[in-house]
Amino acid sequence: MTRRLPNNYGKLQLSDAQKETIYGLQTMYNSKIEALEEQIQKLKEQRDAEIESVLTPAQKQALKALLSQSKSKEPATN
Repeated sequence: MTRRLPNNYGKLQLSDAQKETIYGLQTMYNSKIEALEEQIQKLKEQRDAEIESVLTPAQKQALKALLSQSKSKEPATN
């Protein structure tokens, strides 16, 4: 992973010690943020599964078809 200072911090004439402190803080917080993002993703998946459980089998099939249609309309990413 490339170490980068936050926007505009490179213009502040930081000492090497300040840069290293900032890099350390970024590393510490990034790992915590990644863990929280994983928890958020799991909660979203759990929420979506519970919402889908409310649907009848016919509604689930219709939803599947709608989602399939919308995916086929999405532009390809390169």
